[in-house]
Amino acid sequence: MTSEEIDAGYGRADHLCELGRWTDAERALGIVLGADPDHPQALARLTEVLENLDRPEEAAEVAERLIEAHPEDPTGYLALAEALVRQDEHAEAEPHVRAALDLDPSAPVAWQQLAEVLSYLPERGDEAVAAARRAVTLAPEDADMHATLGDALLTAFGDGPAAEAGYLTALALAPEDGGIRLRLGLARLQIGRLDDARDDFVEGLRREASLRHVSTVGMTLRLLGVPDRYAELYASVCAAMGEPATVDRTDPEVIEDQLDMAVCWWDNGARAAALEVLELLVDANPYSVEGLATLAEYRFESGRLDDAQVLAERALAVDPDAPAALFVLGLVCEARGDGAGAADWFERLRALPVDAEDRDWMMESLVNHGMAGRHPEMILWYEETATTGAAAAPEPVAAPVPPPLPTGALVRPAIDGEPTGRLAAIKAKLEVLKRLEAEHGFGVVVEEPATLERIPELPYGVVEVFSLFRRVEGTCLRIEQPVEINSRTAWITRRRDPHDPLGNPLAIGRVRRPTRFSDVEFEDGSPILLDVEDGRVFAVEPDDYVFFYEHPAEDVEIGYLGTDAVAFCDDYLLGEMYPQFVKNIIGVDVGTERIRKGPHKGELADTWMRLLVSAGLAS
Repeated sequence: MTSEEIDAGYGRADHLCELGRWTDAERALGIVLGADPDHPQALARLTEVLENLDRPEEAAEVAERLIEAHPEDPTGYLALAEALVRQDEHAEAEPHVRAALDLDPSAPVAWQQLAEVLSYLPERGDEAVAAARRAVTLAPEDADMHATLGDALLTAFGDGPAAEAGYLTALALAPEDGGIRLRLGLARLQIGRLDDARDDFVEGLRREASLRHVSTVGMTLRLLGVPDRYAELYASVCAAMGEPATVDRTDPEVIEDQLDMAVCWWDNGARAAALEVLELLVDANPYSVEGLATLAEYRFESGRLDDAQVLAERALAVDPDAPAALFVLGLVCEARGDGAGAADWFERLRALPVDAEDRDWMMESLVNHGMAGRHPEMILWYEETATTGAAAAPEPVAAPVPPPLPTGALVRPAIDGEPTGRLAAIKAKLEVLKRLEAEHGFGVVVEEPATLERIPELPYGVVEVFSLFRRVEGTCLRIEQPVEINSRTAWITRRRDPHDPLGNPLAIGRVRRPTRFSDVEFEDGSPILLDVEDGRVFAVEPDDYVFFYEHPAEDVEIGYLGTDAVAFCDDYLLGEMYPQFVKNIIGVDVGTERIRKGPHKGELADTWMRLLVSAGLAS
């Protein structure tokens, strides 16, 4: 075949792919590759074809051929990663995506694929979202990038509202994309908007009824137990797949998914949806202890004490040692003023092994209902079991090693907000600052850290940072470990103001003007706060805070300082951004403000700035 014939043959194959005629496309690509075995576009297209024909192992082999023939082309690495993802080998896929980024760090599709891979890896959610945000930054008009951000938020964190926003942005850019509309439905299902999710599923399938999308909707509804509002949609989906519209609500997989969704909906405020699916579960599985106990808990939270008691007693009839049921009966007794009866149920509970997650919600429930003070034995039990029953930390897993790259490949770029290596950098900076302070006596404080325990409810970086220092302080600044993270008990029992317009952030320090040197208690100045939901650090003027409290509907300017506590410490507290950070808050340029009189005349007025300059960390 001549080069023109090969190009024409590839054009036909490409058109068949666009039409979704995968089998015909495979044959057409085979002819092209028979004439030119290393044709890069044909090899790349063939991997896509094989994946759509559900042959990911063969797709991986073709991708390896593409890498071998064209090692400088990132397409092969991304194709191999995608083939591995289709085989649920996400950890193995990551180094190949990294290899593609080494070759082209500005490729949005590579960051998109990295986000997809990391979303499914344990403890990598922050990195997944950061990668998706990078993809959006590089291609802000690409709907797929915004949809990937929604995917990362939904898969890694179960954050339905944030994912919904990502999908809506994507749909604004590509309003006829049925796949994105279906993903919007999944996000809305996650937050308990059942009718909206149903409408999204119907509209998404109307626009793009591929087998993959139809089966996704069918599987989702089946695992949910097919509530009545979804019966018609489920029947049409099953008809499209040629399957009977039946569902086994006693299937353990269905029961588990119903419980997971009910808890998710309840936590997100979609209480009616949670109760609906739990009623469905209990009706089909009258001896499900977990279903009965969970429904009993939610009925208690809804103020229906009699229903809660009946459900908890039914659970105990099946399993006399069901911890959640015993706890709910204790709550019911306490709510009715029967403290002695509650103490009896709680005593039975304390004699049983209870996992950490259940202990946490039990203690939180006691605190939220104002019952903890009347049952100090429960607080003592919680603290003792949290110490003696803590699981050993898992062995660290070595990071995947990227494959060898062609000569001249670029260094792998860091993801915005990626924590890798930053804690070590902060620790090294602190050691330098402590040494310089000991040598020169600038008058700053770098206090050694307390021993902190892990608090799963906190966002990444909070405990990690304050495990490196307890307090740092200079003339204009103090950052200090909040008492609320002294222990998990301290965190769960912390004081919370339901009317706080900023969501009860943690106070981690203050910034003040250097002229107010007499106030050694540092109570004046602007507070530095940490959002306990997303981990971002921010500053707000005290007067603005009061105004915001009194007028929650008004806008108040908030200056965010990094993506999390780690970024704040590395960039703002211990880095080049410190002078601008202080200037933005109090209007003082600590990089130029100097002492005018006395033995230190001419030196920088802010001792922390003086120390950073001496260490070469700021200028």
